Amino acid sequence: MMDSLHRRYHADLLKALRRRFGVDHDGLEDAIQTAFLRFGGLPDRRSVGNPRAFLLVMARNLVLNQMRHAAVAQRTLDQEAQAPLLPILEERTPESVLLERERHRRLNQAILDLPEEERSLLVMSRIEGMTYDEISKRTGRSQADISRRISRALSTLKARMTAELDRSGR
Repeated sequence: MMDSLHRRYHADLLKALRRRFGVDHDGLEDAIQTAFLRFGGLPDRRSVGNPRAFLLVMARNLVLNQMRHAAVAQRTLDQEAQAPLLPILEERTPESVLLERERHRRLNQAILDLPEEERSLLVMSRIEGMTYDEISKRTGRSQADISRRISRALSTLKARMTAELDRSGR
């Protein structure tokens, strides 16, 4: 059955996709093949009233997804190209290295000085990369409470670091 569907619809699907996305668009053949594979994997293909339309929509969606992924990848590359490069080690002075170490030391101390609950939530969220839902399941706290406490902790850290910068004159 799949072989006869492929022979019957392949050329028509390719023509429709080329009309929609352009003759030179890469990935049209792959999208068609993937659409046929997915259609073949359906448990009840006979329930599909119009296999050609089904395959066309599936192939079109695959091409659109491919284009979205390519656009995201290109934006990421563009952002990386425009981002300021990290200072080259030769350009770093001993003073700048010491200042950076001191800033890290102060930040670590500020984190240690947070109330235990806020510090714990901040570590789970920002260091361990847990979502608020995961933290909620682990701690039994509501996501709103977690959000408030983490926001409070971040505000406290920001205020403390700003105050220390003001005091040091940097």
